Amino acid sequence: MFKQVLFSDIPDVVVKATNTSTTAHSADLKCEASGVPDNYTYLTWEHSWPGHASVLRSFPGLEALHLETLTYQDSGMYTCRVKNGAQFSHTKNAGEGSTYFLVQGRCIYQISITFLPIVSSFKQIRLKYGSAFSCHKCANRTSYLEIK
Repeated sequence: MFKQVLFSDIPDVVVKATNTSTTAHSADLKCEASGVPDNYTYLTWEHSWPGHASVLRSFPGLEALHLETLTYQDSGMYTCRVKNGAQFSHTKNAGEGSTYFLVQGRCIYQISITFLPIVSSFKQIRLKYGSAFSCHKCANRTSYLEIK
């Protein structure tokens, strides 16, 4: 007589994405899981920047993440977490997969600047690596930098 032995393990997860540009307006990232058992619960999507520990944004768990109105700031590392019911006391109970997603486009940073009389006359400054940015002062006394 044979006994059936069932093995289970947390899912292997692969995230698929195609780099794009801001002219595409939207993009889809797909979270593909495989494992036993094969009934998957998609937990979360997280957007982070490589080399930084903090999460920039979190999204509800779905098999596909749809991003709209793309900007350069949508670039970064996207991680999908999936579970399938397999639990082990010595390991985590969810699989995860990540991919780097790049949105090519113009990068605009907005920051607050205090204008001092001695520097308020500067209109353009050169950055260390040769990129130029313009400093704009608005009517409401807020300011922003536009990197060109």
